[in-house]
Amino acid sequence: MSAYRSPSPPRRPAAGPATARTSGLTPAAVHAEAGRLVPAFAAIATVSCVSGLAIGFFADPARQTALDSLRIVYLHLPALWVAVVLYLAFLFWSALGWWTRQQLATMAARAVVPTGAIFGFLAIWTGSLGGKPASGTWWTWDPRVCAIAVLVACQVAWLLVQTLLDSGPLADRLGASLAVAGLLLALAVQSWVPAPVGLGAPAWRPVADSLRAGTTMHAGMLVTAFGFWAYSVAIVLWRLRALILEAQRQSTWAVGQPARHG
Repeated sequence: MSAYRSPSPPRRPAAGPATARTSGLTPAAVHAEAGRLVPAFAAIATVSCVSGLAIGFFADPARQTALDSLRIVYLHLPALWVAVVLYLAFLFWSALGWWTRQQLATMAARAVVPTGAIFGFLAIWTGSLGGKPASGTWWTWDPRVCAIAVLVACQVAWLLVQTLLDSGPLADRLGASLAVAGLLLALAVQSWVPAPVGLGAPAWRPVADSLRAGTTMHAGMLVTAFGFWAYSVAIVLWRLRALILEAQRQSTWAVGQPARHG
C-alpha cells in the first residue's frame, strides 16, 4: 500500500524586477494618494509664498538702500532655483519612463513639464525686469538666464515630441535623449557664456551686499523658494491625477471619478 502524499501547494512565481517596481504603485493608488497630498501642499505653498515675499518686501533692511525695481530678485532667484529642480525631476521621470517602459513615469514627466516651463519663463521675465535698471537693457546675456532659456526650450520640444508621436516608445526614447541633451547644453551655456556686469553694477551693489552678508534677504528668498516648490508639488500632483484619469478612463475604478477632481 503506497503512502499517501498530500498535494504540495502550487509554487508562486518569483517576483522579478518589473513586479517589484509596480507592486503597490498602481494608477488607482497613485491617484488616491495624490488627491490626499494636493490640499496639504497647496496650503504650505500659500503660507510660504506670502511669508517669503512679506519678508523680502517689508522686513529686509536692505530695501532702504536698494532700488525698488531691483527687489524683483525676490521672485527671480527662487523661480530660477525651482525651475532647475523641476527640470531635474522632469529629466529623472523621462529617463525612467524610457528605461522601464512604465506609463506612470512618463505621465509624471508630462505633469512636471508645464510647471517647470512656467517657472523658467518667470525667471527669464524677472531677470529682464531686474536687468533693465542695472544695465540699461532688457537682455544682458546672463549665463543663468540663458541656461534657463535652453531648459525651457527643451521642455517645450519634449511636449511637442510626446504629442506628435502619441507618447509611444519612440517618443519616450527621443524625449529622454532630448532631456539629457538639454541639461548638457545648459551646463555648457553656463560655462561658456561670459557673465555681464550684472551684480557688479552700482544699482545692484546693495542687493549683492545683502546676499553676501547673509541678512534677511536670504530668509526671504529661501522661504519664497520653498513656497514655489510646494506649489509645484501641488500642481504637478493635480495634473498627474488628470493624466491618470484620462489614461484609465475605461477602468472600473475610474468610471465614477469626476473629471473636475483630476
